[in-house]
Amino acid sequence: RKILKYFSLLFENKIKKKNFKLNINVKDELIKNFSEELKKKDFLFIENFLSDTSYQYLLESWPDINHFKHLKKVTKHYNAGFIYDHKTSLLKDTFNEYPQELPLRHFYKFLLGDKFKNFHNKVFRSESKNYTVVGIQSTMATNDSYLIPHYDSTAHDNKIKKSYNFIYFIDGYDGDLNTSGATGIYQDNEFRMPIFIPNNIKNSVLIYNTKSTDHYHGFKNIKCPRSVYRKTINFHSVIFKEN
Repeated sequence: RKILKYFSLLFENKIKKKNFKLNINVKDELIKNFSEELKKKDFLFIENFLSDTSYQYLLESWPDINHFKHLKKVTKHYNAGFIYDHKTSLLKDTFNEYPQELPLRHFYKFLLGDKFKNFHNKVFRSESKNYTVVGIQSTMATNDSYLIPHYDSTAHDNKIKKSYNFIYFIDGYDGDLNTSGATGIYQDNEFRMPIFIPNNIKNSVLIYNTKSTDHYHGFKNIKCPRSVYRKTINFHSVIFKEN
């Protein structure tokens, strides 16, 4: 993958990509309902998250698999890359090998900017306006990838007061969504008692409370052609406890 990534970067750096504004496709009157639903259930699913042009902008320019690292553990098996962590890196470090025009870079910048913070504040208005995006990563998962149902480590992190994860689904297999990598919410850690499984993994987002221990999240072994990938951008928002 490193060799193929090298040649891919040579090609990427020669391409001048169009740069335009990214926009969320959720109307204000719906956000109030979404906010109430999130508070009640501890999770929320939104379809048609970005405008059509914004979504196509990301989808058509998505980096190939050689730009991602293979993660294979007992608990998870998929590919991850373009990792941003506010504690250890700057956004420029995440994309230091890539051209300024890379659409994925612009989306990360969008998530860390005022426009997304405005949406953020409206979704969490029943709780607080002090949430901060502290981590972002992109993933690709294909046939036989999985993520066992689990709690996130933030559930027991005493430094974090409140915490939500966003899984923005870019693309995936159109077959059985139960085995296409649609991250679901479960009552148990064996996939036996599903609470909610997304019915669309294209331009949709799942938001869930990572401080809750009332439910698990994960996805079953993916069953799809090996040339097909589930693509996501995952980002993490928190409120830290005051010292």
